[in-house]
Amino acid sequence: MFKEINREILVFMKILQTTKLRPQLQYPYYCCEFEISNFANADFAAHQIPFPAQLSKAVDKRKAEYLAGRVCAKHVLAAHKIYNFELINAADRAPIWPNKIVGSITHSQQTAMAMVSHSSDIAGIGIDIEQLMSAKQEQELQQQILHPDELFQFQRLAKQVSHPLTIIFSAKESIFKAYTQTTSSCEFQLDLKAI
Repeated sequence: MFKEINREILVFMKILQTTKLRPQLQYPYYCCEFEISNFANADFAAHQIPFPAQLSKAVDKRKAEYLAGRVCAKHVLAAHKIYNFELINAADRAPIWPNKIVGSITHSQQTAMAMVSHSSDIAGIGIDIEQLMSAKQEQELQQQILHPDELFQFQRLAKQVSHPLTIIFSAKESIFKAYTQTTSSCEFQLDLKAI
């Protein structure tokens, strides 16, 4: 998208819908790819997304990810006939969704997605997109991601799939996002053995 202002041509960040990712959850979603290289703060106005004060000192990559996620949320909320809703963040950075709506936003490697549902259907929803960890990262990050009680399940999963730590991390991230929509406290114990 090009826009001429005072003889100066601004190139806006492209945000294009994609269908390369299809969530397993059967709720409305919107997924896009975006180009960080052309990001400018003016992109927020171009997409009619308010620029949040908490991003004023953020790097362009973070701003572009935030914007792409909010563009996805705007599209998926429109599928529920909710227009012009200003999706702000709570103190814990979680989006504050419209009344009777639960939702989740994720982004990774220039791909973003948002998914929503009516709160009468489900209590919370969590999605996550992750870049696959290298074998070295999978090895080095186990102690930070896994509880000692999870090692046996991790070893079993490692025999069935490649990148088991990436899968577990993404699952925990998704569960955390869904769970925190049902409680005001971000401090909770999650027993993955029960899942």
